[in-house]
Amino acid sequence: MKAAISGETLGSVMELDEILSLFQKNGIHFIEIWPENIPVKVGKTLLHKRLYANRDVEQAKKILEKYQIKAACVCFGAGFDKELAKDPELFSRELERAVEIAYELGAKVVNHYCYHVAMGPEISFSELEKYYGRAIRKAKQRKIYLALENEAHDITQSPEGMKTIVEHMNSEYFKTNFDATNYYQAGYEGFPYAYDIYYPYASDGAVNIDGLLRRLEKDGYTGFCTMEPHTTPEKCLDFYREETAYLRERGIKE
Repeated sequence: MKAAISGETLGSVMELDEILSLFQKNGIHFIEIWPENIPVKVGKTLLHKRLYANRDVEQAKKILEKYQIKAACVCFGAGFDKELAKDPELFSRELERAVEIAYELGAKVVNHYCYHVAMGPEISFSELEKYYGRAIRKAKQRKIYLALENEAHDITQSPEGMKTIVEHMNSEYFKTNFDATNYYQAGYEGFPYAYDIYYPYASDGAVNIDGLLRRLEKDGYTGFCTMEPHTTPEKCLDFYREETAYLRERGIKE
């Protein structure tokens, strides 16, 4: 497995150059890219903080190369914005753009979220296809995986629901990003219950992370284990030091 850190929290207060310098000092070689990590093109106006439109991907590539840090994945969080989620045409076009940016940055995965697209447990597949169909076609063309992350308050809240969605989409390039803690938030045992329902179909705290890491290793998983610090930017440094040390103790070196 490979360790990565989400760029979302620090992206609100730091430029990509500064974030990567911090990651480099902590021995991190992969970042989970969010729109706020990519600078806006000179002379262009930022359309929305959740979107990649008018962002300078070439400049981001140069900064990544400078620190020899790679993009583990590209994240698309438009589902967290009610207005963006109301417009399936805009949403699908921008998710397709995220796939193209992942291709340009050398990432194999676009992590995305449903949230305001479909809150609650009821699933309308015809609606989901309006949001995801276009991006799935682009993902197949570029060989990029669309990984839908489970959240506690939308149609992905249960592992059974997530499995149903992935099976319905019926694409090699539409899978899920497994967040054990989000399943726990939704009232499901993140590991082993949720894991055993979905997979291999693709320490401290309330979730058995230690057991999950051992199981992933046993099952031959070689992808990313991303640290996602839901805290203030000021507390991120302590988080990075503690959690990178923990992962290295568990044999995750990169």
